[in-house]
Amino acid sequence: MDDPGAGFEIEWSTAGPNLASFVAAVPGAGAESGTNNRTFTPNTSATATFMAFYANTATTAFRTTGRAVTQTQDLRPTPAAAGPDQPLLCATSATLAATAVNNGGTGTWSVVGPIGTIVITSPNSPISTVTGLPQTHLGAAIVTTLRWTATSFFNGLCSYQ
Repeated sequence: MDDPGAGFEIEWSTAGPNLASFVAAVPGAGAESGTNNRTFTPNTSATATFMAFYANTATTAFRTTGRAVTQTQDLRPTPAAAGPDQPLLCATSATLAATAVNNGGTGTWSVVGPIGTIVITSPNSPISTVTGLPQTHLGAAIVTTLRWTATSFFNGLCSYQ
């Protein structure tokens, strides 16, 4: 939260947005810290909305409306599954079929090896086509490893490969 300024502090509530519905968040739902109580640390990582009310430290009067601050839980995706291994193909393309990401995050296909001219047409789609699969000079398939990585909504802080 922004610093409320001299003579004010922030009081945190688990209800709102009006002062009439104020329910003190401390100590039950978390702890206040920092200059003028600007930081609120919830006791849980679950998604929840807290209200910040400015209070005059001299008169203890509150502003009549609070400001909503939402904590969003970063849900870990279900384990990524790229699907079963495919037999060596005598073709230079194949269809990929992974499990979809179920937590609001992103799934991404990547080439582990060998590196070359392999192209994944829709790298963020669980169903995609891969082209440019390598072959020997006699046309035999070369083992290629692709990876499906599922990440969380918040920049991959929780992920599976």
